Amino acid sequence: MQNVFVRLDDRARTLGAILALTDWPDREQREKAYQPHRVAVKVREALHLSTAHPSVSAMQRMLTDGRSVQQLYHAALLPDLEIESHLIHFATDARLADFWAETAADWTEAETDARAVFQRSDLPAFLISLFGALARQPAFIPNLLYPGRQTLTVGPFGNEVVALVPPPQAWGASQPWRYAERPDEALATACVAYCQFIFDEIVLAHPEPLSSVAALHRARELFSLAATGLFLHDADGAAASGSFLLLERKTRKLDALPAAIRALEQRLGSRPGAPLDYLPLWAADLR
Repeated sequence: MQNVFVRLDDRARTLGAILALTDWPDREQREKAYQPHRVAVKVREALHLSTAHPSVSAMQRMLTDGRSVQQLYHAALLPDLEIESHLIHFATDARLADFWAETAADWTEAETDARAVFQRSDLPAFLISLFGALARQPAFIPNLLYPGRQTLTVGPFGNEVVALVPPPQAWGASQPWRYAERPDEALATACVAYCQFIFDEIVLAHPEPLSSVAALHRARELFSLAATGLFLHDADGAAASGSFLLLERKTRKLDALPAAIRALEQRLGSRPGAPLDYLPLWAADLR
């Protein structure tokens, strides 16, 4: 399997442009103020005359009704001729091709930087050591629009599982970092996304070891973070791994994270690529 496939996607970019014209950007700022990427700022200015477009109104209604952005992107990015026609209609009316051309340098830079980041390591090989043969190719789509702080994982998307990842956030009013300026953050974000997606597929097929929603959430979180810590150690060194794990442990109040890492190391050492052997561990045994 080839390394993580980095690409741009006009369908995803169109969704980000539509989302920019809803109240979503204001929701993000109310939750926690941050500086969006300059492309996200520009798209709201350039497309302000399109706020009444039916596609914008439809997305706003779904957000108001409580649909998550993850749900909206998952539905919109899967093959659906009706949804695709709506996206094409919006892109044509809003002259998005012109906007993509005006901001091409930013998109090209993001794509190039992301490719350079993934050349530092072999993330698919690490995932294979966790899960065995992968059914889908991991893909990474840079997202310079909205959501600006949230990674979205979509799949199956053809033969891919896709992570749409915003650039790492900077401090205060500074522009977000380029992916190449914070490679450990980009690698960690992608690894967590792919681990959680594949973990969810395993649980759907074998739900017995995890008896409750709380157990599932805890197991998913511990597994993906522990796995990412191990991956970063191999890909970027002990310092990057230690910083990531310390931050996640404190932020999420996960005192069991060190035990999860030790358990995962032991399981990988004894039988790599056999996730069902250690799945029950994450539900109950870690303290």
